[in-house]
Amino acid sequence: MAEQTKGTQVTLMVQVTHADRNGRPGPDGTLPGTLDRFSIHDGKVDSLASVQSHGVAIDTTSLLQWAGRAAPSDKIALISQGHGHGVDGIAGDTGMASMSGLQAAMKDGLKGTGHSKLDVLDFDRCLMGAAGVQSHFHDLAEHIVSSEEEEHNNGADFDAQKLSAPLSALLHKPEMTPSQLADSFIDSAASGANGKAEIGKTNGPNPHGGVDTLAHFDSTKYPQFAQNLDRLGSALARAAKNPQSREQIARIIAETEGFPEGQKMKGDGERDLKSFAEKLIDAANRGTLADKDQTIAHAAKHLLDAQQAMTPSYYGEKSSTRYDRFGGLSVFLPQGTIEEQAHSLTDIHRLAEGLDGEKAELVFANKEAWSRQVDSILASERETATPAAQKEIDRLQAAHLRVNKATTHDEVLKALKDFTDTARQLEEGNLDREETAAMSPQVAMRRQRLLDSTQVSGAQSWNDFVRKMAS
Repeated sequence: MAEQTKGTQVTLMVQVTHADRNGRPGPDGTLPGTLDRFSIHDGKVDSLASVQSHGVAIDTTSLLQWAGRAAPSDKIALISQGHGHGVDGIAGDTGMASMSGLQAAMKDGLKGTGHSKLDVLDFDRCLMGAAGVQSHFHDLAEHIVSSEEEEHNNGADFDAQKLSAPLSALLHKPEMTPSQLADSFIDSAASGANGKAEIGKTNGPNPHGGVDTLAHFDSTKYPQFAQNLDRLGSALARAAKNPQSREQIARIIAETEGFPEGQKMKGDGERDLKSFAEKLIDAANRGTLADKDQTIAHAAKHLLDAQQAMTPSYYGEKSSTRYDRFGGLSVFLPQGTIEEQAHSLTDIHRLAEGLDGEKAELVFANKEAWSRQVDSILASERETATPAAQKEIDRLQAAHLRVNKATTHDEVLKALKDFTDTARQLEEGNLDREETAAMSPQVAMRRQRLLDSTQVSGAQSWNDFVRKMAS
């Protein structure tokens, strides 16, 4: 990559985070760590002195400030790489950042750089292709690249967005426009640069390419998109006042495609917006949705046009999930209530989901990291657990210890099954206790996050409709 920068006006400013795994988290959960920095320009790699990490948000600010001072330029792009949780925020080795926290960090980072916004913002993270994410960053980046599904990494065979491909395209043609650069991420995915899935076959542990979905959004078109989303929300909210129509809309939501991988992290509340709008139009045309004057169908059609205008390019894997028919943007449309969704997203629920097959193999391959995560979850549960729950946590801790002591493949899988069964018993006990007591702090926190995730700026009628359907 360094050699490719020779003779170009492109400078790559790279910041790598290393967490101190033995350090104590701060009050905000941020782990201590260091930042290694590299400047790649004109065929050379300059390694700079490491600096202290202050968490994902502040580190983003310092990266933009450093790049703006050390390599001032006419155009600026940011690739944000790590874990993504959609509107819940992002995570890195030294902690998490909320969407509002990251938004503020980017604004602060651009101050004094000569740029009021980024030309391109690429989220090389899972689940960031959400309408709520767009509403946070459309004023901060002219072009945004993100995936509404999980991204996958398994070495050279498939590597998330495989950033070397679009960066090589930029270095080969440094005069490309920001829009062309954003398109190049999608082109790389479509060409199979990051590995492609084949129906009936698997790449490593997962039947996926590096990305199942990837979209380029033109932020200048966001206001018109939000206006049309709001128009559809208003039409649906009026229809939902009729119990029969509400039931019809709920059925369409249930039939709308979601994200098999993403729901493991975020529950089953996320839906592909294009698929939902298309199903509304189809139901109205077939008469299975009461829409006498075609208000809903017309609003859905206008929304599809606005979303297409905002999405210059999209790639979806041709898999059994039909990602190739998606539109690149997800919205929160749960089948059940907010409370049911909140319960499904608790840490204990995730432990109780089942660790067989593919997930068990991943734990076997990364047992140390998984073990640290379990220790953190159980420590958090103990802080608010009742005496009865404390005993069940003790049993789960013992089951966890048996997983750690297991050495052979079969022993680990057997211990994981026992661990999962014990976690399910703890979850069932928690649910029983909450029927006669106040909602647990973790469930209450998840509930508030879900309520926040319904918010799309400039589309209040849509936000109100989603909340009504989930109440």
